[in-house]
Amino acid sequence: MQIFEELTSISRMIHGPCTIEDGCVVGIGSNVLHRSKLGEGSVLAAGAVLLGKEIPPRSLAVGIPASIKKEGIYKGKLEGAKTSKLYSKKGQLFKQFFEQNLE
Repeated sequence: MQIFEELTSISRMIHGPCTIEDGCVVGIGSNVLHRSKLGEGSVLAAGAVLLGKEIPPRSLAVGIPASIKKEGIYKGKLEGAKTSKLYSKKGQLFKQFFEQNLE
């Protein structure tokens, strides 16, 4: 399994061997299965299942099995990275909220 760490947000199950490049968002309830690849800045929609398929950079994949819904979703690396970073930040804030309010 190869997961690039720069600004990648993962919210679900990852089964190796697979590759998830920088700036990707793996949505809630989605699964990345064997021999799959998410190209840089791609988004795997919530609930999608990626079955041994390669998703090109800056693409949106949806469904079971996942298929490419749209390509070129971001104009450049920075735009995709901002989305991934914001997604991750909101998750951290949500976790902090519950940790503080459950005590």
